[in-house]
Amino acid sequence: MKSRTLITSLLLMCCVPSANALNLVEAIVNDFDELKEAINEANERPLDTATIFYFQSPILVPNDDSLPPIRARVNFEVGEFIVEEGGPARFIQIESTGILGIRDMSFSGWEQHKTGPVLFENHGNLTLRRVNFDTVIGYSACVRYGCNENDTAVIENMPEAYALLESIRVYDQDVKLVGALNDGPQNRFLYNQGRVDLVRTEFYLSHERVKAPIFNSGRIEIENSSFMVADSIAGADRGLIASAEGATTQAVNSVFDGYSGGLCDAVTSLGHNTVSRNDCHWSSPGDMTGVRTGLMWRTYQRSGKQKALIPSAASPLIDSADPNYCSTDGRTIWDGNSDGVAACDRGAWELEPTSLAEGGINGFYYNPSDDGHYIYIQETDFTTLVMWNTFDSEGNQAWIYGTGTLESGKAIVAEAYINRAGGLTPDGLIADVEAKEWGHLIVDMESCTNGLIDYQSVLPEFGSGQFPIERLAYVKQLGCNDPK
Repeated sequence: MKSRTLITSLLLMCCVPSANALNLVEAIVNDFDELKEAINEANERPLDTATIFYFQSPILVPNDDSLPPIRARVNFEVGEFIVEEGGPARFIQIESTGILGIRDMSFSGWEQHKTGPVLFENHGNLTLRRVNFDTVIGYSACVRYGCNENDTAVIENMPEAYALLESIRVYDQDVKLVGALNDGPQNRFLYNQGRVDLVRTEFYLSHERVKAPIFNSGRIEIENSSFMVADSIAGADRGLIASAEGATTQAVNSVFDGYSGGLCDAVTSLGHNTVSRNDCHWSSPGDMTGVRTGLMWRTYQRSGKQKALIPSAASPLIDSADPNYCSTDGRTIWDGNSDGVAACDRGAWELEPTSLAEGGINGFYYNPSDDGHYIYIQETDFTTLVMWNTFDSEGNQAWIYGTGTLESGKAIVAEAYINRAGGLTPDGLIADVEAKEWGHLIVDMESCTNGLIDYQSVLPEFGSGQFPIERLAYVKQLGCNDPK
């Protein structure tokens, strides 16, 4: 192992523990060049030595440069990789002898990549824990005479390779498809030919992608994970996993919201999975298909106020997971719906305990990010009414209404309708009303003043999505108290 004089921004300390344990080398790194040099040094160490990198500041990744291949044991701890103008086409390769672990880090800035990006090409062993991927997408490469399809993936797991993705968050923000080959993301997130375990992993994709985010020709195990595609047209064939012949994908205690029944052909259920679409054949113990999952993309107070896919208090995911597969490492099981049962919820995260005072949900709300959208909520002795003043995709005004059962004083799943007839005749009489099935609305209040609406319509002119609401007015004589 070569030696050199260390500058103040790169501190290496080596300690040798007892026999049969790994030797540890720690490195504090401040920039990309230092990281490259430190990886080259780590590669010269024997395989019974692990080099741990700590990052005191975000690492700015050049557009045309990559990290050296990993041939030894390397860990990245706590930091952020940021790129400009798309970043390199291939960021890091783990060779067959390489073992790379990354914990508490985020990747951002790859959203405009034209030929990739491949962040990880794994031929060895890759472990990602609590890693965020923020809009890491790749477009097709287009020239004067046409476009070449993008066949890359953010993580390429090669034959004989193993990858563990634990508590991973994949978030594609404002990704829209227009219809042409180069108008949407072409790459996948995961291309697996070896073995991958997905544990407490969550995908929140703002729109369906040109390709399924996951391709599998090897073996994938999915446990306690959540996958959701929002802001989409109802009935679209939204695929999550594309599978080659002979591949194996299994799932347990997981939630799939907005993805088509083709998912169920590519994945074998081990039980206690939930699929929002009704064209799924799963029938293992505890499976729920064609149900409103109640997943909400919202701030999670117990995870540093990050956003995550959290079930609504009215969700059937609450207390319904298979306890034999509940993965509780890194999260706490709470009685989030205040029913006296603290059992495991399906999906990546537990519902946080919270409730409003009796009648506290009643009131008039608006969408602060989209003018003209108003929500009225009224709880009665028999049911809870929700009314939504909105617009279809052509800008036509519409009134959507429905009723549902209030859960924990804060959440409702309402079967929603729209009137296609009715109104006043020239004689001043009320014409017969024709109520048409519209879809469903989920209301979930985070406090007395703020909440979220999840909507999924069976009518293509409305589609599906989520948006925040803020209170405009309280119902007279009814107050609301936020929980302490």
